[in-house]
Amino acid sequence: MKKPRPRKKSDPESFAEGVGRGLRTAARDNTTMSTKSWPVQDAKARFSELLDACVSEGPQIVTRRGQEAAVLVAVDEWRRLDQASRRSLKSLLLAANARVELRVPERGRGRRRRRPSI
Repeated sequence: MKKPRPRKKSDPESFAEGVGRGLRTAARDNTTMSTKSWPVQDAKARFSELLDACVSEGPQIVTRRGQEAAVLVAVDEWRRLDQASRRSLKSLLLAANARVELRVPERGRGRRRRRPSI
């Protein structure tokens, strides 16, 4: 069993290397260059910089062990995306297919109450 590597404290050199890795990953994944990838350690250590980059440059991707794990987006962008994903009541009512299937029991197969004797 491998020993876990000791974590290094974030210093400017390791931060620059992490950003460089993130940019190479973004270029390899054919994402736009304005979207940067941040390793989770650097994102935690430099959260205010990550937040500033998100507001000024656009969405920022956070990676864990080289795999994309999360995206930080500005609140205005989030609200725009959230509103665009919602369907209006009119479109729901005019839709050809139902959103859920209602199970309606067949008539005559259910148990009936007995008539009370008077």
